[in-house]
Amino acid sequence: MQIGLRHTRRMTFGDRLRQARTRKFPQQKQAAEALGVPIGTYANHETSSRVPKNDVVERYARAFGVSASWLSYGDAPQAEHTVVPLAGFVSAGGSIDTSTEQVEPGVEYEAELYVNVPDAVQAYQVIGESMLPVFEPDTVIVCRAYSTDFDHHLGRRVAIGTEGGERFIKVLHEGTLPERYNLESLNAGHAVIRNVELAWVARIAAIIPADEWQRLEKTGRQGEAIGRRRR
Repeated sequence: MQIGLRHTRRMTFGDRLRQARTRKFPQQKQAAEALGVPIGTYANHETSSRVPKNDVVERYARAFGVSASWLSYGDAPQAEHTVVPLAGFVSAGGSIDTSTEQVEPGVEYEAELYVNVPDAVQAYQVIGESMLPVFEPDTVIVCRAYSTDFDHHLGRRVAIGTEGGERFIKVLHEGTLPERYNLESLNAGHAVIRNVELAWVARIAAIIPADEWQRLEKTGRQGEAIGRRRR
């Protein structure tokens, strides 16, 4: 008796697109609406074995949280993304402004990172060039959970909350008074803030370039893309 080998069909572009889409959108219509493309155009791509133009592939990859190379050719693993609340903006002197963290009334935002960042709790977006040369504009600073173990973070660049309600990205140093700390700016043009009483400190987990993340509405709909991912 002849024993045959079971044949497994290689996944096409359309197969991978459908697999990625169903993780976020159960229906093709939902995906097409979120992407702003005609349903017919999108549906054709899910049934096609041909890979569309690079800009189309990258648009799908960003929307569905996978890598463009995997979506196109299946020769690289799917990207592990992290979604974390966008908690405020970092401006001059490392000051964190949380009053403008949501730029449109009634709409909350999250930062979708094109990498996996374990233990990510909050993200802060760098605004303008005041943090150069350490942080470029639209860089995202991702922080871990808040802690009150201040001495453990001495000498580190961290997110800091003061008892006065201010927030900063600073280098933490011991102060000259008991249970007080000095906050050193990353930019030499700003003076050290001395003998501050702290409420919490959060270690920086990752620094994400502008083209490696995008802003999403917290409802899960596709939001404003901050930058395009490098291939």
